[in-house]
Amino acid sequence: VEVCQKYEVGFCESSLTYPQAVGRIIYPLRMHGELVGWQARYVPRFPGDKPSGGKYYGMPGMHKSSILYNFDRAKDKPFACIAEGVTVTHNIGDNVMAILGKSCSPVQMELIVQRWRGKPVAIMLDREAQEKARVLAADLAASGCLAFCVFFPGEQDGADLVRDEAIWHISESAKQSGIYLPNFCNPWE
Repeated sequence: VEVCQKYEVGFCESSLTYPQAVGRIIYPLRMHGELVGWQARYVPRFPGDKPSGGKYYGMPGMHKSSILYNFDRAKDKPFACIAEGVTVTHNIGDNVMAILGKSCSPVQMELIVQRWRGKPVAIMLDREAQEKARVLAADLAASGCLAFCVFFPGEQDGADLVRDEAIWHISESAKQSGIYLPNFCNPWE
């Protein structure tokens, strides 16, 4: 309940305008204090239940390539974490932003570089996107960020782990990359 209130997460029970959003969790997407769209995530009703239109459905006309989910909370943090999906943010904390997919657009990249040039940026894409994570880390490093990759064990991502375990993996990955995380004792406050 606390996470839902903090991130304004809702559930779509009915909609004449967006019938594809019905039965999905709704994540409002804000940038610079403005509502710029939303992403709807399918919720399986029983094991093996599959969505007819894909797991995610974004607001029609939304430019997700110019959005970093949770940017407004993360922008004042001393380091950032980049994930694919919004639920990693909810699990780990306000340092985490979601690129809403496996690829970081040039606009998203510029937002990250402008705010975290010379500062640590953890790249935490899902296991099947390891190569994209390495490329993104290299691109951010070439632009002046202290970028490093975090690969969680097995098939897990940051939303699957207990928060403290995810933070430990991020911290260890930073250490292995020779990067110091500011406010290391409690970086998520």
